[in-house]
Amino acid sequence: MDVLYDKTRLSARQWLIDIGIAVAAFLYSWLHLVLSSNVVVMQDTAFRQLVGYLSANPTPAMVVAFALMAVPLVVRRIFPIPVTLIVFVMYVVLVQAVGDYGVSIISPAIALFSIAEKGDLKVSLISTAILIAVVLGMEAPFINAHLMWILQVQNISVLAVAMAFGIAISTYRRYIVEVRARAQADAEAREEETKRRISQERIAIAREVHDITAHSLTAVNLQATAAERLIDKDPQTAKQAIQQVRSTSKEALTQIRQLVHGLRENDEPAEMAPTSGTEALDSLITFAAQAHVDVSIDRTNYKKSEVPSYVDVVLFDIAREAMTNIIRHAHAVHAHIELGISANHAYITISDDGEGVAQEDDMH
Repeated sequence: MDVLYDKTRLSARQWLIDIGIAVAAFLYSWLHLVLSSNVVVMQDTAFRQLVGYLSANPTPAMVVAFALMAVPLVVRRIFPIPVTLIVFVMYVVLVQAVGDYGVSIISPAIALFSIAEKGDLKVSLISTAILIAVVLGMEAPFINAHLMWILQVQNISVLAVAMAFGIAISTYRRYIVEVRARAQADAEAREEETKRRISQERIAIAREVHDITAHSLTAVNLQATAAERLIDKDPQTAKQAIQQVRSTSKEALTQIRQLVHGLRENDEPAEMAPTSGTEALDSLITFAAQAHVDVSIDRTNYKKSEVPSYVDVVLFDIAREAMTNIIRHAHAVHAHIELGISANHAYITISDDGEGVAQEDDMH
């Protein structure tokens, strides 16, 4: 049992506190004897003799006894019941030697508190009952019966308060432990619920992406196969199949972008730069202007609606890369971008007046 021997290691702060409590108990016991026994406190000699309130100034032996009664309190957390037993026995001996009015019960009360704060209510009540019974059964020499009764009520009250305070401290500690345990359990439950919901969301997203890509790619594959077989025999039908491929792939990309956008927090706009097409060519004009290069763009022979999306994206990537090289290496002042389409292909031409050799990039 913890009340007999508590193996919990004490911190340096706890040791210092217990040493301070032991010193305070010794000083209080000594001061209590001095004040209660000295004629300065009660100057009426006749009344003192009537009630048996005699002078009992502390002798060196009493001071040593008070010190010995306080020293065990240093280890009260480790040996609650043994310390209480030792301190209380010494208290009873001193009462018989000095008189109940002169010996304070503070040290036994502190020891009893140490039992109560361990949290065993049954042991605390039994210990308190035993100590109170001994106090009621004690007879101090030279004490008037009425004064003895008052002192007994006082000592019993001190013991009861010490026990109650210890039980209150123990109850509060258990409450804090339970609150923290419930908080920890709630946090773990919320974390598990969050993980479960995230897992469900991932599964739902994976299913949706799978449905979009599987359906779209299957349709694209069938349409592309049909176009490949019909391109020589029936070019018009093949062209319609290719247009259907472009429409299906564009719709799939739109659905995936909407899905990704829905996952973003705070309605952040989706990053479109990696999939920008020729509609973003105007941004190259601003980019080149920062390097003092004047860029013109000719889209007269280009119809974006007739160009597959992936081809349109590649055309923009070519223009962006070419413009970067012009700015870095050509030392040009003017640059020109021309887009166009013919019956079977789309093309882009980038030229400049720099020191390098003009290049043309065709996309078939």
